Amino acid sequence: MAKKTTTEGSKGVGYKNPPKHTQWKKGQSGHPSGKPTKSESLEAKLKKLAGKEIVVIQNGTPVSMTQDEAMLVAVLMKAMKGDMAAVKFVADKLGSGDASVTEPPALKVTAADLKVLEHRADWIGILEEAKAQLAEDEGDTTVTGETDYDAF
Repeated sequence: MAKKTTTEGSKGVGYKNPPKHTQWKKGQSGHPSGKPTKSESLEAKLKKLAGKEIVVIQNGTPVSMTQDEAMLVAVLMKAMKGDMAAVKFVADKLGSGDASVTEPPALKVTAADLKVLEHRADWIGILEEAKAQLAEDEGDTTVTGETDYDAF
């Protein structure tokens, strides 16, 4: 079989050798419309809006601040007015948390406190004696049951 003679510039058409007229031209993209650009996320839009400067009147004077700073001032003002959700938010962000709230202060008993406790104990003893005496006089056994004295 005779070999095909080819010119120097042209190669044969075949595997990995498409015809020249179908090949991409230099600088031409294979996907001219390209990948569609991703739309901006909601979080990115919110951050962009929160970073914009606004003018706020504080104590009768105009003050320039970002919208996120103005929002924090508003939350702080609500917390100062007693809004518990705002108080919790501010406390969490400042790092105070609930640790200081749950720990009770150390209890110190003074002589005056001890006298009050002794007086209360005497009073409870007098009440129990009176109830027992009443139960004996009337013959009623329901009166002598345990009573919750912490309600007083």
